[in-house]
Amino acid sequence: MRILSKETEAVKLFQSKNEYKRILSEIFKKYKRLGKFSGVFELKDLTEEERRILAPLNYKYFNAKEAKISVKKFLECFCSGRFEGLDFAKVLAIYFKDDLTTYREVKEDEKRKKEEFFKEVLNIDKDTMAELWLKEALETKKFGYNILIKNYENYNKNDKLEDFKVFLNNVLSGINSLTFNVNDLESLPIFSSKITKDPHYFDINTTAGKILIHGICHKLKMEFPKDAEETAEVLYFAGLSKDDVSSYIATFGLKAYRGKSELKFIYGFTDIGEPLIFTLGNLSKVDKFICNKSRLFIFENPSLFSEVIKRTAQFKPSILCTSGQLKLASVVLLDKIVKDVEEIYYSGDFDPEGILIADKLKLRYGDKLKFWRFDVEDYLNIISNKAISGISMTKVDSIQDTELEPLIHELKNIGRAGYQELLIENYVEDIMKVMK
Repeated sequence: MRILSKETEAVKLFQSKNEYKRILSEIFKKYKRLGKFSGVFELKDLTEEERRILAPLNYKYFNAKEAKISVKKFLECFCSGRFEGLDFAKVLAIYFKDDLTTYREVKEDEKRKKEEFFKEVLNIDKDTMAELWLKEALETKKFGYNILIKNYENYNKNDKLEDFKVFLNNVLSGINSLTFNVNDLESLPIFSSKITKDPHYFDINTTAGKILIHGICHKLKMEFPKDAEETAEVLYFAGLSKDDVSSYIATFGLKAYRGKSELKFIYGFTDIGEPLIFTLGNLSKVDKFICNKSRLFIFENPSLFSEVIKRTAQFKPSILCTSGQLKLASVVLLDKIVKDVEEIYYSGDFDPEGILIADKLKLRYGDKLKFWRFDVEDYLNIISNKAISGISMTKVDSIQDTELEPLIHELKNIGRAGYQELLIENYVEDIMKVMK
């Protein structure tokens, strides 16, 4: 007859008696978490068989519906008599078919594995812009750290870390290939194709695109963009554009210069009383713009912009039209104007969107930016019947410029929008006074 070990005997006992199942499961979980036989666990809705097993620990368990059980006390009771000296850890390992690696040990192993993975990646791109970003991201847990680790864990869970290494090397190659040259923009799809042979690899809604932007923000010391326009701006400063034509701005009365030479054909449109649209690609070829009488007028609405030009063309005022929210082209052009202009006048719709544009311009261009026909008095004169939704109104809560506070207060109080078109006579009169 073969003599069974105590551990084998105990396992056979547990396997033959279902009433031990819940007890063992709780002890197993405690050991995995703590790395030792310690702690207390609770069992509810005790069966008669479970009560009979637990009764030697405490006679009250004979009639109890639930019990709080000390792991140590249970083992002291069980590992006596014929099971004295029993290696209970070995029993659990056999019963649960588990090597009893603790959660802490698993966590530490995963940590070591992750550190070794990224160390290997860093060694590939030694002393590069990408390495500086990745190293700081891992050390500070900023600059895209969360998205990096989330993707690492997903790939690791599916046993595809080699695929993640390829992915990450593509991103690092992308970061190292950036020119940061705004005068020679490259479209994002072309850039992506050169690095990965996939024109959509670095699309801004992809994981690779988001990580690339984090790398750019690290280099430029910028915050991660909050919306599409801010994203376009970040890409622009890195020498990239989603395309050359989708971001544009309508202009009138601007002289354009490349170096010290005036691009006279541009002002030719002003001479014949016609506006001119600049795309982002066009703007990259111009170094600076000069405004007539060092004054610039900015409108939000295209229809108003066109009508004002018709009525004031003979005076050749310098005018821009944002066509709604500020596109990247608007910001790029204004940046090429601001050094050589004395005053910039902005007027927009009296609604949250118009006020947001005003605030952004003021924050960027400071005292040179003047609010024009954009106060409470003008608003009260042109209030429409169109109500502003509650959701839309919350947009003005982020406004930083205190000069806009009275207008915001009145707008919230009345709750209706006012539109620029109703002030056209005032705009024309103001421009004519300035330009005469």
